[in-house]
Amino acid sequence: HSSLDNLDVISPGGLEGGYNYVKRCIECIEYNRQLQLTTLGLPQLGKRELYPTLSTATLDTWHRRMVDLMSYADGADLLTIADVLEVPMWELFDIVKRLKREGVLQVV
Repeated sequence: HSSLDNLDVISPGGLEGGYNYVKRCIECIEYNRQLQLTTLGLPQLGKRELYPTLSTATLDTWHRRMVDLMSYADGADLLTIADVLEVPMWELFDIVKRLKREGVLQVV
């Protein structure tokens, strides 16, 4: 940043993109906590309405990621889990919130 900065060459979309990038980086730092299941093994998900009650041939992406995340929640941090699962970390935020709310996941 200097006195030579020219707002005529910066578009509103460019400013918004930069803002969203920095916001997402801060969210990732805030959410990157070590996670652990509160049970031994995978918890009963059906009674918490976290899993379909009817058998299906495939799981949707949200449920698949939830189960995968729980498989690695043994004290690993969320960034490491996201890296292993090869998904952007922010795509796991809602899953972590829901699992914590249901008492299935805790921060250690």
